[in-house]
Amino acid sequence: MQIIRKKYNWASPLFKRNKTNKIILHHAQAKTCSVEDIHQWHLKKGWSGIGYHFLVRKDGTIYQGRPEDTIGAHAKGANHDSIGICAEGDFMKEEMNPLQLNALIDLVSYIKNKYHISSIKRHKDVASTDCPGTHFPFSTIISSNHIVLEDTWLQRLNQEIKKQGFRTYPTVKRDAQGKITRLIQERLNFVGFNLKIDGIFGINTEKAVKKFQNNRNLKVDGIVGKKTWSYLIKGIKV
Repeated sequence: MQIIRKKYNWASPLFKRNKTNKIILHHAQAKTCSVEDIHQWHLKKGWSGIGYHFLVRKDGTIYQGRPEDTIGAHAKGANHDSIGICAEGDFMKEEMNPLQLNALIDLVSYIKNKYHISSIKRHKDVASTDCPGTHFPFSTIISSNHIVLEDTWLQRLNQEIKKQGFRTYPTVKRDAQGKITRLIQERLNFVGFNLKIDGIFGINTEKAVKKFQNNRNLKVDGIVGKKTWSYLIKGIKV
């Protein structure tokens, strides 16, 4: 993945971001535009300059906008701890092509892994707006990056536990396979790991469980038992 760096003349100083907890996705609401176009649009708003950290164009090229480690100007009330990514286009009116989609997936994956982010949101999730549009492929980007929306995971886990006839959360360890293992992998990714979600409790899943346990001062055995389940369900990042 190549990120094209540009130099901008900023109208006012930029400030460093103290934390990075989420990615916020946008569309430009313009059929065609460049980072230079957006920079000029945002200057006319009285801002320092381009408010997005990245722009993904329709041909799959990725441009850096505002420096990655600075506070953006893309989602009021959520700029302080987020990285803003904009996709060229108006996805109220058009569909995203594969070149652009694949580049966007790669960029989200890169940022997610670099900052251990598990929260990916659309602009409309944090503000009253239609951005990034009804045709924006949000679910594809989410699933491609092994992100599970928080509000569904526990519900799906409890449904699967009940379906399999367990009265409580079962002990799960190396060589286990199935939907419960898959849900464990999803939760580990939610708290910062980057596992392949395949429903197979192999060596990488065991290593992730051990690291998860160690980071929370639990017994490090690579087995998802009562206490490990408790901390997985809490979903607190360390």
